Amino acid sequence: MSVDDDKRKAVSFSAREPQPSEADCYANYRQLMQRADDARDIERKARLLSEAGEWLQHAEQQRSSS
Repeated sequence: MSVDDDKRKAVSFSAREPQPSEADCYANYRQLMQRADDARDIERKARLLSEAGEWLQHAEQQRSSS
């Protein structure tokens, strides 16, 4: 039986590195959405969509904190 690791974050930010800007987060989100649209493998598409969602969430956090 395998363990499902879907709960781990695809995007993580180091406390030492500067946080990406809201614009950078949205740019990464859009790029990942486009890559997911082009992906044929369903598992790859799911990973890309998950990561895109994390970038979108981070962008929304940036927006609400500014």
